Amino acid sequence: KITALYTLIACCLGTCGEALNDMIIDLKVRNALKAGNSSLAMAYNLAVIFAMSAAYLVESRADDLKKARHRQLFVLFWFATQVFRSFAMPIIHSGATIVLACTVLLDKFAGPLGGAALDASLLELLHSSTTTSISSSEKKSFDNKSSTSSMRRYGLQVGGLWALRSGFEKVERPVIQLFLLSQGAQETPLWLPPLFSAGTATAVVLILEFYGQQVEHTH
Repeated sequence: KITALYTLIACCLGTCGEALNDMIIDLKVRNALKAGNSSLAMAYNLAVIFAMSAAYLVESRADDLKKARHRQLFVLFWFATQVFRSFAMPIIHSGATIVLACTVLLDKFAGPLGGAALDASLLELLHSSTTTSISSSEKKSFDNKSSTSSMRRYGLQVGGLWALRSGFEKVERPVIQLFLLSQGAQETPLWLPPLFSAGTATAVVLILEFYGQQVEHTH
């Protein structure tokens, strides 16, 4: 069950909501460059550099930010950002450079924080899967050959699941962009990115609330 839940979150939800918004904005910037308008591209790149630097500082400044409660706040902030970006798309399509810069600032600041919260929740699932799969008797007799092989087998399973997430993350945006280009679409329904983002945020909050507390109690 935990493996199925992990696969659903990692490969079906992931950061698809953010990726949809990203690809639509990328297409908008590309079309502006083709038309000879470089202001959108300049605003986009400057906002990316500033926002991602700020996000790195916030994420790494203190260990307290790595607690489950802070991760939940991060992913909720990420979700709110995706909703704002999605409903700001009509304004961006009209050529509003300032609005584009604001949405990029929010996204590139919230993106790493939301991604870190998603990764933390997936790690909690993997941790729970490992601890529940190996019986207490196997743990007590860890020196036995069968116990050692069980630990190795579950270790390989966890590594495979994490590699699955890493692989999906790499192809997520290219696949979405390819789909949009093949359909000749410059935008998606306004409700679609928030829908995916809501699923991701809900899953992360619930996992960190339930499994995160279990891990804290075990420590």
